[in-house]
Amino acid sequence: MPTISGIEITPKHLKISDRASICMPYHKLLDCLEEDRLADKKFGSTRRGISPAYSDRYMKKALRVGELLHRELLDERVADIVEWKNLLVEKGYGHEAIKAEDMLAWIDKYCMPFKDYICDATLYLGEAERTRKRASLRQAQRPWGSNQYACPRLHMLRIPESCQGRTEHPAW
Repeated sequence: MPTISGIEITPKHLKISDRASICMPYHKLLDCLEEDRLADKKFGSTRRGISPAYSDRYMKKALRVGELLHRELLDERVADIVEWKNLLVEKGYGHEAIKAEDMLAWIDKYCMPFKDYICDATLYLGEAERTRKRASLRQAQRPWGSNQYACPRLHMLRIPESCQGRTEHPAW
């Protein structure tokens, strides 16, 4: 089990919305390629892939955390997304193609360990409110009481680079 500041994190203590979008490595790549393309006209990206991940979410091309519950369907889904992404990566930016198998390996390594944390957050929070159970809703390291429509970042899952491959992260 991962720990944060010595506290064990379990599916009992942490829930991840099944509607959260996953910020994939190709989002970071696209963010960097666009920032490099802009050269002296840069818009000041963090180069962490957030803007491309939002774009995918609104274009209905994002992988959602709930899809991790159906691993047998991910191969085809990821292959379709990567084929679409490579139109821009290869033909638009002239960069080496993204490989679906690399994305699936990344999902298996960094996302699948959190499979047991996935829930329908709407039902979970509704039940918490009904039973007066304390629950904290977090979005981009800030607490919010909004839903995904009023606050789109609520349902984004990004595994920080500093956490990849680690089970402890002091910033959490």
